[in-house]
Amino acid sequence: MAVTIKDIADTVNLSQMTVSRVLRGAGRVSDDTRRRVREAAENLGYTSQNQVLISSRVRNGKNNRCLRIVMPFFGHGGQYTLLHEGDDYTKGHLSLSERFTKSLRSSLEESGGWLEKVLMEGPDEFESAWPRWDADGIVLRQSIPTAWIKRFKKLAPVVYASSFDTQNGVDVVYTNEHRSAANIFTYLSDNGHKNIVWFDVIHENGPFSPCDNYFEKDMSIDAWPTTITSVRHSAWANIRFLAGSGFSNEILLLRRDYRKYTLAEAVNEGLEQILAMNPRPTAIVSAHDNISIRVLKSLQERGLSVPDDMSLVGFCGFEEAINSTPSLSTVELPMEEIGAVVPELIERRLANPDAIAMSLQFETRLIKGGSVKDLGY
Repeated sequence: MAVTIKDIADTVNLSQMTVSRVLRGAGRVSDDTRRRVREAAENLGYTSQNQVLISSRVRNGKNNRCLRIVMPFFGHGGQYTLLHEGDDYTKGHLSLSERFTKSLRSSLEESGGWLEKVLMEGPDEFESAWPRWDADGIVLRQSIPTAWIKRFKKLAPVVYASSFDTQNGVDVVYTNEHRSAANIFTYLSDNGHKNIVWFDVIHENGPFSPCDNYFEKDMSIDAWPTTITSVRHSAWANIRFLAGSGFSNEILLLRRDYRKYTLAEAVNEGLEQILAMNPRPTAIVSAHDNISIRVLKSLQERGLSVPDDMSLVGFCGFEEAINSTPSLSTVELPMEEIGAVVPELIERRLANPDAIAMSLQFETRLIKGGSVKDLGY
């Protein structure tokens, strides 16, 4: 006979409601009570569906737990992010990172919690500073080595709120890159495009490079932090495989030294290669709106028209792309939804530190602008 919540409640002499709260990670329950319930559940062999699902944090319109979360940034890349968060014109004139942070902070403050962003040189400094926060969880937006993750998990639950989904035992929330790529491909193919190029510039030695000085060069491939768009690239490769021989889905990834090449220079070089392809692509899909905006300008400087001579699709949903002439089709990222779910993942991990790690994917939205031509066949 399956073990029930009543069986656990009888064992620890607590109400079924209290036991349910512990198992769901909801409510204000003492650490001792939480420990007793978890031990009794394990000893009795209780298995709950909530081991692999997120429990609801909202009851009667209010959050149940006051959470304190720290979001660390490391090295030059972290410093760059914190100093330039507002440089990109996106939805509501906030950068993607700011949209995420605003949503997360708002969710926490509803119950008296807080979010603190900190800049650190490395894991040693972060561990030394940890006691002054006495926080409940850690959220990461920056790719870091696996060895660091293992150290941070000893301090508090860790959530990756980005596309870095390569490390075991870490809860991750990010956008559904494969569905996004499929939506873009369907959009273009429905408009008659059979020759598509998927284009990205990977800058080395730049502020977001995964190869900072503090990474060991002999680490195994699964221990290396990934690039921001690596999951996007794999989705493109999957589309290329699934589309079949009737379509040309070329993938152009340029690796360029950030110290020697500007983004505009790299985009111009990539565009030269694209225009020289045979057959010439009728549509370019960029991994980032910063790239698509520069591709648009470069095409116009060459006397080529968008969308008459070349169709464009970007990624991120930047206001600058949407408000360009013509308006660029782009994929909008649900940063508010991603930020809001982080506390739920932290609470779930606090309730059951041994729960199976989750990878949550949020659907993006394709904004159809005026940069895609209907080829009519």
